[in-house]
Amino acid sequence: MKQLKKYAAIGGAIAIAACWPFATGKIGQSIITDAIAHYENPVISIELVDYDRGYLRSTAVSKISIKDPVIAEQFKADGFPEELIFNHEINHGILTIDSISRLEVPPELETFLADMDIKFESSSQLTGSTHIQLTSKAKSIQLPAELESGVERIDLSRFTFDADIDRDGLNGFSYHLPTLDFVTILGEKLNLTGFSGEGKGNSNGAFWVGTNDVYLKEASITSGSDISVLKGLSYKNATSLSEESNPGSDDQKVSSTNIFKLGLMESDQDKVENARLSVTFSALDYSALKKVFVSYNELQEQQAQSTISELELAINLLVAKGMTLSIDDFGATLMGGEFSSKLNLMLPAGTARASQDATQLVENLRGSSSVVISKSLAESNPMVQMMIEEKLQDGVIVDSGEQYEFTTEIKDGSATLANGEQVPLFMVLTPFL
Repeated sequence: MKQLKKYAAIGGAIAIAACWPFATGKIGQSIITDAIAHYENPVISIELVDYDRGYLRSTAVSKISIKDPVIAEQFKADGFPEELIFNHEINHGILTIDSISRLEVPPELETFLADMDIKFESSSQLTGSTHIQLTSKAKSIQLPAELESGVERIDLSRFTFDADIDRDGLNGFSYHLPTLDFVTILGEKLNLTGFSGEGKGNSNGAFWVGTNDVYLKEASITSGSDISVLKGLSYKNATSLSEESNPGSDDQKVSSTNIFKLGLMESDQDKVENARLSVTFSALDYSALKKVFVSYNELQEQQAQSTISELELAINLLVAKGMTLSIDDFGATLMGGEFSSKLNLMLPAGTARASQDATQLVENLRGSSSVVISKSLAESNPMVQMMIEEKLQDGVIVDSGEQYEFTTEIKDGSATLANGEQVPLFMVLTPFL
């Protein structure tokens, strides 16, 4: 009996091992089919055209199409295809399903994409997590003379994109393009160096929730003997949902911080250093904001009056729920000095039908603003110095030693200056626009 059980166990293990590729093949097909079925993007759509499941290996064909009519029309006008076909080779492992996908280069893109070997590799664990990588080889593209862009040649290095997706749909990704050059028919050249990015989060079908960072080490524009340079350009975004309430509930709030930085911008005439802008939107109503994005995306597909009305209602609801805008830092070093500014605006809940009466927004705003200018900046600009001296006498600007300060309190549709004078709100907001 023990021998019989042993042989049965061995036989069962052999049967499982023999049948397992069938199981992983079916699991792999389910993963791909479900992923495509649940993919949401306002610009493109993905369709599984064919899936041929085998024992140890399967093949599939998918199609990516542009569904945004404006972008599709532009692609068509420029002679580019509105859809792309990918061929997939899928291998059934014991614990993973691996695939290699290659772009079927259409005739319209033969000039641009031939020999680039655009390859998409993925490895999915049976636990539900997936790692993907997109790569392309370096390529020098000679553009047709009939294109109106004025660009004669594009040189790009090897491009890589990596992403990890867990079973809950959380995405982590990174990409890198070491160099990208554009050469015009006039001999001008735009060179981009060290373009990269990374992020983590997920899409709720309307907007990205998580982090998204973009970096550019250097960009230069050469035109004859003139050279303009940008260095250290970056953008960081962090969008989060409030944790004190259930996701998607009526009281769920959204906060989004956006930080732009530029280390250096220099040309023969100008030089700007340490330029930065930090903008935060907070206390945005989640359900209303999502409706705004959804309605706006639908409006891009068709200019229907019903969609316009839905977008208007969504904006009114978003405003009625209240929100906060903060420009935490807007400044730079230029012309021998430094300037920085801040703006805080709070719109309390309760502003009804704002699209029909925008004056309510101005009247209900509360907040403050400040602008600081270093004395070295003012002294190097006679017009600025003259204006500051005039405002110093009026008590509008305060001399605080090494710098001049201009502050306001915002309330009831107007701004109150340091000397108590009230001025229209737009006069204060203009420097931030």
